[in-house]
Amino acid sequence: MNYSTAKGAITGLARTLAIEGKKYNILVNVIAPSAGTAMTKTIWTQEMVDAFKPDYIAPFVGYLSSKENTETTGNLFEILGGWAAQIRWQRAGGFGFPINKTLTPEAVISKWHIFTNFEDGRATHPSSPQEAIQQLIDNFGNDGSAVKAKL
Repeated sequence: MNYSTAKGAITGLARTLAIEGKKYNILVNVIAPSAGTAMTKTIWTQEMVDAFKPDYIAPFVGYLSSKENTETTGNLFEILGGWAAQIRWQRAGGFGFPINKTLTPEAVISKWHIFTNFEDGRATHPSSPQEAIQQLIDNFGNDGSAVKAKL
């Protein structure tokens, strides 16, 4: 648990530093590498350890920290065994409950399928604090009087 908490904190700090540093052309990214280590040798075959050489991580670090990288910032990359992918924050389309009515567990249950659905085409990928909070702010005026389409 401490390990995961530390990783989450590092990612959050890096994203904050990326936002603050961008105006000074300071780029900050996080990589989540997997590599063959003394620890993984105890559970992996030698072939797997060899496939997860740090040699596969270094080129990504090299690019991200080079002058060639002029805009990639605030991102998280998973890199292992010659495979890489950017990981992003994704938010389901959500549902705005009226703010002038008492929210009940029954109301939450009735809309659970809506605010946990990433497959309905309404999911977003907020890339800034402003984008992340906009839907929440928009709901402040939700008094339940507007007719919403059934989802």
